[in-house]
Amino acid sequence: MRKIAQLLAVPYLAATVGINVSSTEAWGSIIRLMGLLVGFFWVLSLIQGRRIRKPDAFVWFTLAFVAVNYLSYFWSIAPDVTLSTSWRFIPILMMVLVLYDLFRTRQEVENGMVAFLLGCVAIQAQVFYNYFTNNPYYENRYGGFIIHPNTVGYTNMFGVLIAWILITEGKHILWWVRPFLIAFPLFAVTAIVLSGSRGSLVAAFPFAIYLIVVFLRRPVALAMTALLFAAAVPYLSTVPVVQKNVDRIVNFAENSKTDRLSNRTIVWDASVEIIRRHPILGAGGSTYRVAAEQIGITIKNDYGGATGAHQTYLEVASELGIPGIVTFFGGFIAVWVAVWRAPRNIRIPWLCALFAMSIVFTFDMMEWRYVYWAVVILAVCSAKMVEVAQPATAREPQGVPGSGRARTAPA
Repeated sequence: MRKIAQLLAVPYLAATVGINVSSTEAWGSIIRLMGLLVGFFWVLSLIQGRRIRKPDAFVWFTLAFVAVNYLSYFWSIAPDVTLSTSWRFIPILMMVLVLYDLFRTRQEVENGMVAFLLGCVAIQAQVFYNYFTNNPYYENRYGGFIIHPNTVGYTNMFGVLIAWILITEGKHILWWVRPFLIAFPLFAVTAIVLSGSRGSLVAAFPFAIYLIVVFLRRPVALAMTALLFAAAVPYLSTVPVVQKNVDRIVNFAENSKTDRLSNRTIVWDASVEIIRRHPILGAGGSTYRVAAEQIGITIKNDYGGATGAHQTYLEVASELGIPGIVTFFGGFIAVWVAVWRAPRNIRIPWLCALFAMSIVFTFDMMEWRYVYWAVVILAVCSAKMVEVAQPATAREPQGVPGSGRARTAPA
């Protein structure tokens, strides 16, 4: 049963990353059903094997964070909103529990990382389709069918980092997968450029610095990477949409002054006011939009409703107060601690990923984004992975044979 659950976990994780499971569209329902199927076989494997992986501190903090979201119903300014939207954290909790238990060995973790990249490929396919059919999400910015351009940007940015880890440290990668890993960054960077995501460029700085240091030590790798991107430059440099998005990304500071970071500073002001009014427990889970409308500071989203806080730090603090800050960011810190204790070859690239995630927190609401949970699960599992599965050892009875007082040896 465990093998079946692990097999199903790969397409489930890929679909979760690539299609956006929080959607109410048909694809969202299919992905939730996939999650239930994986969870079903995982539960059967627990019944069959009667053992579960010892929960990491990150898992306990995740449980507490989901519990706080539901408990906030009792102090929420809009209890019906809190109750009706808190359901989205149940699939997240199941995802954390299941994948944390299933990805134990190096091969299992590497399979999960490949699944993440397949999800990125699904996003890239959507972006390229929309580009070639001239169907932008915004003017000159391309996203997926139901995926925002910013999500396209930072998801593929994390994909490049994970591909790098597999290229340099992967030990169970099939030979025909390696060309895919080498070509992946080229398509990922193209998708990032088409998305026009400025925040993704800023978030990529830690990894870029790490790559520069590595390339200085490995001239051959630098030459191969330069040749790969040089092959694409002549084409990309002649595409007007690419030129405009490159200008938007490169001239980040100047463009941000004119559009106030896409009006983010307005909703950040609203967040600060909400925190001032609800400093201890927050306004209640998922009530940022309601609270912002009450104080009269809102920006409309693509669907005509009030937008969110556009920052993880402020949204968690404004909605869940001190309990939310402790449980959510406590879990994030627990991931940092787990990665810090990992071997150096694993530690450095994953620390870059967590540093990048800390930056992404400043411009998007990641507490309910499945991409966030997929990245931190893979980070924790990578830090704690073993080379081979540890078989369960039978306990030998000890004592006086035939006395009826044999005792079990301590584990």
